[in-house]
Amino acid sequence: MPTSRIHILPSRNAQYTAITAQLYGTTSTNPICIPIRTRATKEIRNPIVEEVFGSDNIRAQVHDAEVTVHRGHRIHRFYIFVTNHQDLPLNAAVASLIPGQIWRGNILVMRLGSKVNGVVNLRTGDKQLIRYVLRQFLRYARQGRPLKLPDNLEL
Repeated sequence: MPTSRIHILPSRNAQYTAITAQLYGTTSTNPICIPIRTRATKEIRNPIVEEVFGSDNIRAQVHDAEVTVHRGHRIHRFYIFVTNHQDLPLNAAVASLIPGQIWRGNILVMRLGSKVNGVVNLRTGDKQLIRYVLRQFLRYARQGRPLKLPDNLEL
């Protein structure tokens, strides 16, 4: 089941690093790669995506869903982070990716590691794979009350 994000508690042994993600935003018709501040401990890398989704006027929760793509013997896993609120602006990048598709708010896509528990930097060539993943994800996801996201979508 997709989860609502929870507040990340401070930790003495945590370090912070920037991990590259792809943002499908409300202000540009093209997705952009941006660094996401990520809290890294020995156990897990937890991205602080709320900084990207922050808004002064609207209090929208951040939700996430995991998507797994099988390509031959290779497995690619991604986290897709979304917000859900009727007052968020229309997403121009999603409308450009899928003409006629309406989505409100930003969508952030991050790669999950195979050897690392948590997120890792995007690889060269991930852009095309992310476009495919997002197209398939949006076939199943529905904004509104309640928000409907696919549960561990496998492609």
